[in-house]
Amino acid sequence: MGVLALYRILCLAALSSGQDQQKCLPGGVPVANRKYIQNDEGSDISIGLLEGAWPSAELLSELLRILIGEALGYHVHIHEKLGANGASPIFALAGCINFDAPANAPLFEEKRCGINETKIHVSIDSWLGSFPAAYEAMKSSFPEIAPVDLGPIGYEGEESIYVSQTVLNAAYEHSGIALEYYKSYNVSHNNVKQYFDSLGDVSKNELKLCNTTDFNNPQRIGNYLLYTGDYDGVEVQPDGSYFAKCFDGYWWAAPACRQNTTECLPVISAGNGWRLQAIMHWVSVYGFPAAVGISDQWSDFVKHVENTRALHYWWVPDSTFIEMQPHQLTFPRHSRSEWLRGDKKSGAAGTYIANMVSSNLVSKASKVSEFVGNINFELQEVQDLLLEFRRTGNKFEVACRWINQLQERWKSWVPVETNCMPGFGMVAVNGSFVQRRDDAVSCYVCPAGTSSQEFRDDDGQSYRCAACEPGRSQANTYKTQCEPCPRGTMSDVWGSTGCQPCQQGFYQDSLASTSCTPCDAGRTTKILGAVGQEYCVCQVGSIEVNGQCMPCGTGIACPLGSTLKELATNKESNPELPHVEFGFKSEAASPLGTFRCRGSACPGGAPGSCSGGREGFTCGECPAQTYLLEEQCTSCNNSLAPIFAVGVMLFVVGCVVAYYASNSKYEPRATVIFCCIGAMSIAVALMQNIGVLGTIPLRWPESTTGILNVGAIFLLDLDGIGLNCLAAGSSGGYVMTVVLFAVAICVVPLLGVVSNCIPWLKRRKLNWKKPKVLSMTGNFMLMSFTTLASVGLIPFMCYEHPTGDFSVLKHPNILCGSGEHQSMQVVGALVMTVATLFCAYCFWGALVAPTYSGRDRLMTFYFLINRFRPDVWWFGLMLLIRSAFVSLPAVIAANEPGLLVMLMLCVQQIYFSLLLWFLPWKAPVLNLADGFISGLLVVLLASCLEDVERDPSLSSTIRTVVAFGIIGCLLLLFFVLGVLLLIDKGCGRRQHDSVVLHLQSVPKPRELFTDFQKIARWMLQDADECAFESVVSELSRYDVSQIQSSLHLLSREFEVEIGRASRIRITNASISKDHRRTNASAQEAQEASTKDSVMEPKETNQDSMNDQPTSPALPDGETASVHSDPPEGTGLVSLEC
Repeated sequence: MGVLALYRILCLAALSSGQDQQKCLPGGVPVANRKYIQNDEGSDISIGLLEGAWPSAELLSELLRILIGEALGYHVHIHEKLGANGASPIFALAGCINFDAPANAPLFEEKRCGINETKIHVSIDSWLGSFPAAYEAMKSSFPEIAPVDLGPIGYEGEESIYVSQTVLNAAYEHSGIALEYYKSYNVSHNNVKQYFDSLGDVSKNELKLCNTTDFNNPQRIGNYLLYTGDYDGVEVQPDGSYFAKCFDGYWWAAPACRQNTTECLPVISAGNGWRLQAIMHWVSVYGFPAAVGISDQWSDFVKHVENTRALHYWWVPDSTFIEMQPHQLTFPRHSRSEWLRGDKKSGAAGTYIANMVSSNLVSKASKVSEFVGNINFELQEVQDLLLEFRRTGNKFEVACRWINQLQERWKSWVPVETNCMPGFGMVAVNGSFVQRRDDAVSCYVCPAGTSSQEFRDDDGQSYRCAACEPGRSQANTYKTQCEPCPRGTMSDVWGSTGCQPCQQGFYQDSLASTSCTPCDAGRTTKILGAVGQEYCVCQVGSIEVNGQCMPCGTGIACPLGSTLKELATNKESNPELPHVEFGFKSEAASPLGTFRCRGSACPGGAPGSCSGGREGFTCGECPAQTYLLEEQCTSCNNSLAPIFAVGVMLFVVGCVVAYYASNSKYEPRATVIFCCIGAMSIAVALMQNIGVLGTIPLRWPESTTGILNVGAIFLLDLDGIGLNCLAAGSSGGYVMTVVLFAVAICVVPLLGVVSNCIPWLKRRKLNWKKPKVLSMTGNFMLMSFTTLASVGLIPFMCYEHPTGDFSVLKHPNILCGSGEHQSMQVVGALVMTVATLFCAYCFWGALVAPTYSGRDRLMTFYFLINRFRPDVWWFGLMLLIRSAFVSLPAVIAANEPGLLVMLMLCVQQIYFSLLLWFLPWKAPVLNLADGFISGLLVVLLASCLEDVERDPSLSSTIRTVVAFGIIGCLLLLFFVLGVLLLIDKGCGRRQHDSVVLHLQSVPKPRELFTDFQKIARWMLQDADECAFESVVSELSRYDVSQIQSSLHLLSREFEVEIGRASRIRITNASISKDHRRTNASAQEAQEASTKDSVMEPKETNQDSMNDQPTSPALPDGETASVHSDPPEGTGLVSLEC
């Protein structure tokens, strides 16, 4: 099949090429002088003709090819692929690739329409009337490329039952019966079977089985049954539908001969049963003794019609059986209404046959389009041409003879050059559009921005292109009028190709406008091209209330076009409608009055929304008998009270254990137990700081929720474990928190009083001592001072709502200034009084601690000094100050998160700097841990600054102050150094020992020498080696390292060798004193050393020490020398301790 198809294409191409060289018309336009049309890409192409696969289309297409080429002067060709059926032109002229697919096939998926520009532009003899649904579907789906119906060709196609001239003559000559009349076939009047062959004369092998044809079409057979009542001629199906009953599977017999099918004359159709339902109606209703069969192939159909005396289906114009001169049977006049119902007993209507062109040919070659629309033939005229074509077999010769013989006929179809069609305008030689016919030479399609306007003169009707006036436009070519600008658009220029939509903030409610109307002040439009004032809505950030645009308050998100009604009814929390922002709440009764909430309590969205079942105007608390658990209000249960009771008992037991497990004396050296206790205090301080961070009104990541909740517990924020179940309301919960903290403070003193009232404990000396009880109480308050300060300051932390009201930061449902709040302030003031007294006590303790060295009273302040190195015993005050100032910023800047974070950052940074400078902890690991944690807190607070965007101006101010502060510090540093340099160089005073440089006073060398003499005298005269080792072993690592570093430095400077143990051996011939001491003496030396580690050594023999000479020589003529090993004869005593 592929080879045959290729052969046919090559033959057609060769024939077309040969015919292009043939001249038909004398004086016709030569091929070299013919014009091309341009495709959408601007390339030259020839006009394509679609030739149908039936003789009339073949002949008329050839005739049209000659006229378009030689008379109109265009390059033209016949497409290599034939149209297989009457629906083919509908799809071929639209550019569909598979235009011969079934008419009801999908246009895009199967027919492949709308992909390429069409190469076929003209189709003549198009049986459009047989496929009206397909044409309407194309116009609906692809209106831009659907072909144009230019009108009828001049005749209608006729389809019916035909009888051959031979049979017709035989019947008329034999009995005078006119077989072209339908009534002649009624068996009640005539026996016409004698003039026809029998069914057996047609081979069943050349017929289709009934069940493969329209005999099994339920719709058609159902209509047949409905209007004939012939139940014997059909078979009912299981679904209730009907098929035709063929008695042998091939033939369907009409009622007139159904009882004796040998008396049936054959009626033959083709395809799947062309005109089958009408044929069944006719033979049944009018008493035909006939049986209907369908030829299997087209060749079988031609064979049956030519070789069998039978009635057969046929149509005209067609040349297949033209030499047999068949006659169409005459039936009653066609009733359109009956056929529409499905009753087809009347004669068939003529089929509409059209001249069609592609939609783009009108703009590419309007002359050709108009010419095709003027073509008109008569049916008999076409039949005569087909008969001639049948006999000669040369379509070019037949067409050319008709063209030359009837020139006046076809010349009337050729349009006048300046008689422009609608959509075109007259153009001059240079291609410019003109308004007068005298200046025109031809027509051209009107461009966009113009319209084709009709005019008449002595030469007849024509059209000219005119520019669209302001207020009107035309976006397309080939248009007969300019369209008025729709509502919402305008045009203020001549020749506009498109009206401009009104910009945002403007509208136009009239047609054909040259400008747009601005909206009222404060209003704009959501879209371009607003068509009325009702489209003017409030701008972003404002909301319509009673017809007026009002600014939206803080916490209300107002997109473009917001209204109060939309805000109140936005139950779905649609972000495209006005809604309450996350972190805010408003009541349904007054949706514009917003209150700022804490954390995720207020999800935003519709007014009145709270998350987790919370309630209140800030969603600040859970309903009665519920508490907040995992962001959800949960019902209280009976187990909460016992849990709190167990907690109190465990706390009491812990206090008892802590008292008996803790050491009662100062330990300069850090032990493992000490490090564990120190790490615990660092951890508690960290969690308290994290708890304070959680009170900052920022959006923390969900992953940090757990650690923030744990930190809140360290601040006695016990709502998450059911404190609300034991107290009524927020203020009740606050009072309960204060009471719990007060009880915790009083537990240790109460236990001390109780222990002293129990004789059994007193006899065994297990009763609690007052100094240690005070120390334990102070230690508890020092470790929890952040909590104490935070709880005490809670009533004084007020933040502002957008409404101007103030709420307590921790309990936002309590308005500042209310009676409930004033009660809380009284309680908070009492707490802060206690905190202030404790601070004063600690400062006094740090001041007098050196004077208590070696006394039992020093135990009272062990909580303050025991954690730190002896030289920085006061560093506990820094912890106290940090704890107080960490919570204080929330009082100062509760409304300004940026300033709040900045102040907290300053507090942490100062503490971090002091920690790095003093390294106060006894154990280096604690200094490292505390420094690392403090540094991370600084980083965390610094990162919070990025999230503070509530007040950009404040954020900018903070950054400016920080930047200038950094520059100021540098400038101050260089200024101080510059002044010292001037003093050093200009005044001759050396500043090596300046307090400014070293940040502390530097002792003078003479003073150091005197101090070394005192130590040397003590080492030579009074020191005991065992006591010395005992004292040094108790010193902290920092003290021992400083001693060792000083010894190494002096040994290098004075070139004195010292041993690996860094021990200096002194030779003194006069030393004969026994350096052995009793254990009591060693204990006294140890206590003295302990005193000196806390403060400067107390001189027991001040007078004698002051009398020591500053000379290196020792008193009484003694000399001291330093050796790495003792020389022989020395009096150095080496003790084994």
